[in-house]
Amino acid sequence: MYKDKLIELIENCNDEHFCKFVFAFANKLKKEWGC
Repeated sequence: MYKDKLIELIENCNDEHFCKFVFAFANKLKKEWGC
């Protein structure tokens, strides 16, 4: 569920700084959850 939301956020993103934040957050989740 979270993964789909993050992908959606990244795809619909139009703010570069926000994109970087979301991308960093997604990478953090990958490390913690292994997804």
